[in-house]
Amino acid sequence: MKAEQKGEIAWAKEDEVRWVQWRVRERKALEACKPTAEAWRIKGKFRLVDYQAWLLRQKGGFAEISATEMLELFPAEVATVQPEVLPLSYQRIGDLLFAELDDPDNRKKRAADAHNRVESEFRRGSLKRSSKPIIIARERL
Repeated sequence: MKAEQKGEIAWAKEDEVRWVQWRVRERKALEACKPTAEAWRIKGKFRLVDYQAWLLRQKGGFAEISATEMLELFPAEVATVQPEVLPLSYQRIGDLLFAELDDPDNRKKRAADAHNRVESEFRRGSLKRSSKPIIIARERL
């Protein structure tokens, strides 16, 4: 079933990109020990690198981001990537974000897994979040 059939409205791709960019900013603030004003309401359960990998896999992942913001949101190696080359392959994302791993296949898999985790927040991918069915216990008469 599509999201529209279930009564949910699918997000526009630009909105998804802005939402994930915001998550990156939140995670960066938390890592720098600068909690946001409403740190207790931070959404999303994934790591900074997950959101970064998702942005690198999107065609408009750098939409409305200046060069200065790129340096704030991504490691220096990633900040040199031009928006025209997006989306990057999982191998390239793995090489940029998981460079500490020796095995190139492991880097590629980690990049794909990171992307998939964020996709699940939009109820897509193989890790879709779905609500648990409500089980109503009946009393025995």
